[in-house]
Amino acid sequence: SSRPSSSLLILSLLHGSGGTTNRNKVAFARSETTMSNASNPTPGECNATNPPHSYDPEYPGTAVQRLRSVHERVSIIATDNSLNGPWEEVRRRILWAGGLRDLPDAVPGQGYTGHSFNDFNHVDLTTMNDDSSDNLNDGSVKGIAIGNRLGPGIRIASL
Repeated sequence: SSRPSSSLLILSLLHGSGGTTNRNKVAFARSETTMSNASNPTPGECNATNPPHSYDPEYPGTAVQRLRSVHERVSIIATDNSLNGPWEEVRRRILWAGGLRDLPDAVPGQGYTGHSFNDFNHVDLTTMNDDSSDNLNDGSVKGIAIGNRLGPGIRIASL
């Protein structure tokens, strides 16, 4: 059975290899100058606690502080040898780096993450703010269910 290469995934997250990752790198670089406090999420981001305000004018749906936290956790797992082990442990570590808990027994749409990185389709983590996470697919994203409601599940599974 084939499984994703976690080393390649982390390398992609750290160095960029596609549209989404490069977009996140841009938002991350821009956040260096727009953030006044790196330790607390911004309101409007999943499970936010304290301000400061951060906003990415080029990608307004990005949870900028959450993205910075993801970059910090990715740099940890890229060097701590936790990606060399059984796939389920590696997958959980990747979810953690992306800001999600593994909830394999939750109801789909209510925090279920058991499919994450386990099929052809659920192979991406995006740091979106709460306003964007409640958007529904209107059919413009091919291969994704129309009306697919992600917001509640994202909030439940978020760290």
